[in-house]
Amino acid sequence: MTEAVDIKYFTLAIGSQSIKRTTDMDISARCPHCSSDDRWKHTSRLHLYTKNGITNVNCFTGDCSVKNKNVYSFLRDFHPSLLDNYKRETFTNRMDDLSTNNDESGNDVFSNIKKKKVEPTIEGIIKDEIVNEIENALEVVKPVNTFDLSPYFDLLSKKITPQTYIEGRGFNAVELQEKFGVWYYGKGDLEIDDKKYPLGKCVIIPLYYNDEMYGFYSRNIEKKDFWTFNQDINIGYKVWNWFNIDFTKPVYIFEGIFDAISFAVSSGNYNVIATMGAQLNNDRIRELSDPIFVLDNDRSGFTNGLKYTRDGHKVYIQPTNIIEKDMNMMYLNGLDCGNIVQSNIFHGIFAEIELKTRL
Repeated sequence: MTEAVDIKYFTLAIGSQSIKRTTDMDISARCPHCSSDDRWKHTSRLHLYTKNGITNVNCFTGDCSVKNKNVYSFLRDFHPSLLDNYKRETFTNRMDDLSTNNDESGNDVFSNIKKKKVEPTIEGIIKDEIVNEIENALEVVKPVNTFDLSPYFDLLSKKITPQTYIEGRGFNAVELQEKFGVWYYGKGDLEIDDKKYPLGKCVIIPLYYNDEMYGFYSRNIEKKDFWTFNQDINIGYKVWNWFNIDFTKPVYIFEGIFDAISFAVSSGNYNVIATMGAQLNNDRIRELSDPIFVLDNDRSGFTNGLKYTRDGHKVYIQPTNIIEKDMNMMYLNGLDCGNIVQSNIFHGIFAEIELKTRL
């Protein structure tokens, strides 16, 4: 049965008017996060349900960002104003449950904890341990679905040809893997979900969550072809290096992985991500306290930069005397990428006017 506190805060988050059907194990509702789309405004694809003792929140609309959540992560990501009260109420309920339970001998369930030598008060220790237990339980759902495709690839460290390719981009393959995790080299075609990925002669750069792969970017070392893989269930997380950054500090957002690395190596600032040619999901942008978009020096980069500027974000605008198309070309030509970027970050009206002159 779903916990009452979970039902309460799920209802507060989406509004009682959105709920369509309620049972002991499942609540279905209209999803406020995708119902603005006319295709889904009359459907009830958002579900709150209990499975294996954990309350889950999932929307079964394919492109909705509410995926693989529990109530804690749902509130944290979409309704943060409710999170503190939810945590406080969950803690209070757990304390009430523990205070009314005895072990088989009739002793207080806190008896083992109370035997520890603690200062200054046992109450503080008990509270800390219970808070940790609750926090761990609330965070049990992974943000992404991970898997291990490494058996289908060769280790990059054992292949000279792709290491030479990476050196041609200006980097040492060993040092990159120390910073960003293990990279691979494709053995040949790989078929996933009825789609064939021609990965022979490709550098495979995984997307990692806690050292576990959840997707990948691949780049052919002989041609400019590239392929990315990210399961539908991980929609919104098609971003390289996302789980290694500090969200509270400025995050530099690049289109290409090697552009992001060029800035990181040049500046010593590794708080970088790459969208791999796509636009960054709006939910991910909202999680960043200070996003800075460093896009390619071409028409597509100017167009997307103008969009982000109008959304109130900072953008890098390359000086007109620098003709290189992207950050990796600047790095290869010996330019100080870090200093150039830092000196040319703009926002607001000036950024909009300047970007318009480039189009």
